[in-house]
Amino acid sequence: MLLYQLFKLPARTSLWFFYKRIYRLYRERQPKNQPTIIVANHANTFTDPISIALLQRRDLYFWARANEFKKPVVGWVARNVHMLPIHRMRDGKDQMAKNAETFAASRRVLAQTGNMLFIAPEGDCYVEKRLRTLKQGTARLALEFLNENKGSELYIQPLGLNYTNITGGWGDFFLVWGEPIDVRRYWADFEQDEQKAVEILTQDIAEALKKVMLHIDAPENEKMVEGFWQMYRNDAAERAFPTYSYAPQRFENERAIAIGVQSTPHLEVLRPAMESYLYSLENEKLTDLGVVESQRGQAGRWAFVGLSSPLGIVAFLANFLPLRLVQYLLFRIVKDDSFRAPMALVFGIFLWTIWGAAGAMVAMFLGLGWYSLFVPFLLLILQYFSQHWVEQVGILRQISRYRAFKNRRGAEAEKIELARKILQAGYRRFL
Repeated sequence: MLLYQLFKLPARTSLWFFYKRIYRLYRERQPKNQPTIIVANHANTFTDPISIALLQRRDLYFWARANEFKKPVVGWVARNVHMLPIHRMRDGKDQMAKNAETFAASRRVLAQTGNMLFIAPEGDCYVEKRLRTLKQGTARLALEFLNENKGSELYIQPLGLNYTNITGGWGDFFLVWGEPIDVRRYWADFEQDEQKAVEILTQDIAEALKKVMLHIDAPENEKMVEGFWQMYRNDAAERAFPTYSYAPQRFENERAIAIGVQSTPHLEVLRPAMESYLYSLENEKLTDLGVVESQRGQAGRWAFVGLSSPLGIVAFLANFLPLRLVQYLLFRIVKDDSFRAPMALVFGIFLWTIWGAAGAMVAMFLGLGWYSLFVPFLLLILQYFSQHWVEQVGILRQISRYRAFKNRRGAEAEKIELARKILQAGYRRFL
């Protein structure tokens, strides 16, 4: 649909400003033009389907909560950007019957060459790095499609959506494609016992998803695992560029760390040790990155920040107004943490479009003529540079804070560094 294609270019451009780094891993596993249902964990509301749609070429259709379609204008936009309404039990049993229409529409979508359908089989969005119990709708739809289109192929493509910062932007994003599941393998079971085949396929989908996720098994392990991930990332610091990266080893290492630290027989020792280390840092308003970088040479970083300060300040001020407006709208309007990141993306696209158009009009008024058309692109380039420059300034501040702390309280700093070395040795055992 035209509206879908019109939204795709500006939205894809926005990802350069929303994520610091994007890892698209194992894309070669995608089925080529066969009917495909993409299944993924669901931690980031509508950022999940938007990111999937923008980071692969085939048209994507996706299920969305039916209450998003109630307002006429919103409903029209939703349908024209490939959303299909799905009703949940909380909407009422009488509404659930309407899902038969959505299932039929989904089967028609899959029957068209080149289309993909995205389903979040957990049903609801959870701001956590853990896979919840899957609903059976995906498996049932897949097997009903084969029943209706005998002789056709159908694949279920597991896709791990892994965010280093779920509720905010400017973090890293791992889009990890798993091995596709050939639904035809379950057809014989379906003919004998439909419900059993649905249950087996649903369980296999869950196992396949866990293989492409940075998965934290239990809430009590969250702080510990996140701490080890942060420690690993700071030890293996990567370059800021390029934004798009194919580096599967980082994902595999982080997954190995999560599995290792959660399955070790020394878990009850490891967890409080990490929590104690993190508490020591938080209590003194220090960061692990500050500890690590304080032991490395910083001449290059100081040179970059110092020499580019005029441009960095100009870049920051040039986009200060839309940036503050995004922050204000998030504070005033968004109360649910699960919507903070997607609404930041939406507000950003909208406000920077207006800001760029306003800049072009001002430039036109000042007599720049056709050169005015370059102003929106210049503002975007300045914003991109500003984000990296501000980040480097922030790192130098963290380093300075830790060095000042070490000068004042050397004995406590030594304890922090010793605790870090012990924990560092602990996670390296799993790599």
